[in-house]
Amino acid sequence: MKNLTKFYIEKPAYEFETFVDPLNIGNYWFSSSSERWEQGKIVTLKYEEYQAELKIEILQEDENEKIMFR
Repeated sequence: MKNLTKFYIEKPAYEFETFVDPLNIGNYWFSSSSERWEQGKIVTLKYEEYQAELKIEILQEDENEKIMFR
């Protein structure tokens, strides 16, 4: 099954680094991230509230603009 989801984060562009930085991702919807989100990396995300963990592949990262992952 393939699902495509797009969402827009209504934050100023200067907060982009906060979103991709593993020390700050907890301010959004995941509890933690294994590393900085950069193109080509596989990142492990944890959602402690639900004891959930998933891996995503960062397909594209355009600083201060867009992140694509699967």
